[in-house]
Order: sequence, then C-alpha cells, then structure tokens
Amino acid sequence: MVNKNFLIFFSMLIMLIVLGMMGLFFVMFRINFEIESLLMRNLSNRRAYMQTAVWRNFDANATRTGFAAAASASAAADLQFIGRTVPVFNDIFDEDPIDVLPLHIVKILEQRGDWKYVNTGSTAKWINTAWVLDEVLMDIPSFNQQALGLPTGCEIVALAMLINKYTDIDVFTLVEQMPRSYDPWLGFRGDPFTRYGFTILPPALLALTEYHIGSAKDMTGASVSDVQAQLSMGRPVLAWVRGMFGFNVHVITLTGFNQYGFYYNDPWIGNVNAFITYDYFLSMWEDPILDMRLNRSYPIRMALSY
Repeated sequence: MVNKNFLIFFSMLIMLIVLGMMGLFFVMFRINFEIESLLMRNLSNRRAYMQTAVWRNFDANATRTGFAAAASASAAADLQFIGRTVPVFNDIFDEDPIDVLPLHIVKILEQRGDWKYVNTGSTAKWINTAWVLDEVLMDIPSFNQQALGLPTGCEIVALAMLINKYTDIDVFTLVEQMPRSYDPWLGFRGDPFTRYGFTILPPALLALTEYHIGSAKDMTGASVSDVQAQLSMGRPVLAWVRGMFGFNVHVITLTGFNQYGFYYNDPWIGNVNAFITYDYFLSMWEDPILDMRLNRSYPIRMALSY
C-alpha cells in the first residue's frame, strides 16, 4: 500500500515541475518578445534614418515619350516610368545597393512607398526611386598632367585617376593605348605631350575603360542627378568642360558631391577633392566645345563613367 505522505510529496513535486516549466516558458517567451521588439525598433529607427538623415528625393528628368507610347499600347496599370538611373538592392531594408540600373519603363510587382519590386523584362529587382545620398566623397589617386609632361593630356590623365581607383596602371601605358584619330569621336587628335593636342571624346575611350575595369558608360547628356546617382555608387565620373583655366576643352574627374556642388580631382594641377558649385560647373559643362578644324561643336554635358 502506497504511503499517503509519499503521494502528497509526489503530487507537490509534479506541481513544482509543472510550475517551473511554465515559468521557464514564460521567461523564454518574454525574452523572445523583447528581442523581436528590439529588432523592430532598430528596423524602424534604421528606416527612419534612411528616410531623414541619408536620403533625399530627386525629380525624374528623362523624357516620358517612351512611357506614353507604351501606356497607349498596353492597358496594364502596373507599368511605371522611372526617369533616371536607380540602385538595385537585395531587399527593402538594405542601405547599400548591389548594382545600379538605368530604368525606363518597368512593371511594378510590389510597392512599399519609394521601394518598388520591379520586373525589367529579364529579372525582378528591388529598387528605391528616391535613393541618392546627401553627400559622397571618394579618395582616388590624382595625377598632375603638367608634371607628367602631358600639357594637353587631361582626358587620359583624368581617366587614369578613375582606373587607378581599382587597379594600378601607369599613366604612360594608357597614353600608348589611347586611340588616335583626327576625329575626336574616334580618338585623340594630336600629341598630348605637346600643347598642340586637342581632345578625345567619351565614345573613343569606352573600349579602353572597359578593357581595364570591365565596363564603361558614355554618360553624355546626363543630368546632375544622374551624375549624383553614379557617384553614389562609388563610381567616379569624367566630365568634359569648356572654359576652365581658359581651355576650349578640359576634363576633370568628379569624386563626390554635396547639396552645393561637386568634388573633383583636376589633372591640370593634380589636386584632390577640390570643390565646384553646381552653377559654376554647369556654366562650363553646358557650354558646347568647339572644334574649329572640323567646323563643328560637340554635345553639351559630355561625361564618362562605367
């Protein structure tokens, strides 16, 4: 026969075990709840940080002609026009993009505010149409074309700065590899080692740029916001300007920007991260470069990146 005191003891032990397990489950639930709450608060703070402290909006400035044509040809309500280059993200909470994509007309699969999950015809990607950093500043090598004996070699020296952000290459090697032609659309006219050289334009430098860093992009005709988007990806931009130092054509390497203007390396004097206001920059970037020998002027806002 089972002892009555033993039954009482056994029952109390079972109750203590059950209460202990309930207490343990409660503590684990509470810990999990606090962790999730903390993560949500951090996520919320991170999103608020992204929206207020880092990002700012830019109006789309590309033409809507193509979008209007597509919209008239299709009744799809989920088509949207994206007017400028935007970065691509892994997910909607990433601060750093994984790529940059020039978008025009896309199909919206999902949308959360400025974040859009889009189909570009080949794959689906998260983009943020409001994404541009408030300030970007890169430290890249700078070279002085005068010290190198290249008084008219600003284009290839500026390109050397861009390429040397990623790989070491001698400026004179690039000079040897640079295409030559009487037509600047095809190559450099003249001798950059003398003051009688003229220029080489972005299309003629694409192959050389791609050869050394894997890609190249003629950004001629881009807007300030397009250039900012490129710089936000950590990609320097070469800009062809007229009137700087009195030159008919000069090329500088843009290395960053803030709300007032661009940072740049100037091959003429070899400086690093000098500053130029947007108004002053545009006055030279939008002044057509004149070619007296071929009796022509070249497009405004010529630029090269990758």
